[in-house]
Amino acid sequence: MNTKQKEIYIENFDFPYCDESSKYEKVAKIGQGTFGEVFKARDKKQVNKFVAMKKVLMDNEKEGFPITALREIRILQLLNHENVVNLHEICRTKAAQSPIMQGNTEQQQLTLISQLCGSITTEVWPGVEKLELFNRMELPKGQKRKVKDRLKPYVKDAAGCDLLDKLMILDPSKRFDADSALNHDFFWQDPMPCDLGKMLAQHSQSMFEYLAPPRRPGHARHGHHPVPGGGHTKSTNLTTDSGYQDRVF
Repeated sequence: MNTKQKEIYIENFDFPYCDESSKYEKVAKIGQGTFGEVFKARDKKQVNKFVAMKKVLMDNEKEGFPITALREIRILQLLNHENVVNLHEICRTKAAQSPIMQGNTEQQQLTLISQLCGSITTEVWPGVEKLELFNRMELPKGQKRKVKDRLKPYVKDAAGCDLLDKLMILDPSKRFDADSALNHDFFWQDPMPCDLGKMLAQHSQSMFEYLAPPRRPGHARHGHHPVPGGGHTKSTNLTTDSGYQDRVF
């Protein structure tokens, strides 16, 4: 099975015991934490059925599915309480587009680069023949550069597509560096970046109040309060159910 066949297989694979998350329509984002985001969602087939849908964030994971999420799922499976939300099901998100130029070997990587960025020749990259392995590798010949054609279906902005094209120029001396990229038209055309403070000021109400509220007077634990009319103090232990702060994780 070649790379293209693998991509098609993964994209069309049907998980028999795990529905797609697209069966729910996201209504609003109601929470966010270090490990996930929570949405209010509606079942598309049962429009009067609402659920709290949690998306597990995988951006910083290096060792597979996070153990914290597995523990949470397991606990929710075991719990059955009127004050604890029930675990309805576990859904999956359809695989995204595969990364471009994802090779398994150096030879395959160079082949994929040539197929997208054009053949690696002395005409487009003067001095490449001086590299130690240039004459030892079998490089595709006659390949045309088609970076923009490949990216246009996904990058609608012409300036953005041009920037990506210049970031993938074969010749390192002509390839855009960070300074050149920041001076590209893509970053200097309307709409220009706005001041974050001014943008946030336009929102009169925040949906993401995650900090625990200040402890109310009289609910301090292990506090020492002065006794009126005397110089002595009395230790009061107010470790009660109402003495704990509500926390949102």
